[in-house]
Amino acid sequence: MLYGCETWTIRKADESKIEAAEMWFFRRLLRVSWKDRRTNGNVLAEMGTGRTLLSLVKERRLKYIGHAERNTKTDLMKTIFEGKTEAKRGHHYPMLTKSVKQQG
Repeated sequence: MLYGCETWTIRKADESKIEAAEMWFFRRLLRVSWKDRRTNGNVLAEMGTGRTLLSLVKERRLKYIGHAERNTKTDLMKTIFEGKTEAKRGHHYPMLTKSVKQQG
């Protein structure tokens, strides 16, 4: 479940999916059916735990950022923080020119 989570881009929708997956794991461990109509709080109380998966993902991401920032072999984090990336325009886009012809 957490393979490569250090590099994930997490949005609000992704956070809710991670939390839903975690609850699904707990329900499977307890063999609780969706038809039993038990609340998530009830399931968490029976497990004796809280929701920890999302905080674990965020913790791993922070550790990876610290690791990548300290890496002296590459300027990866400097490039990412400054947003300076070299990219070529695709085949379907026209060349950019400095002067624009006015149509008259």
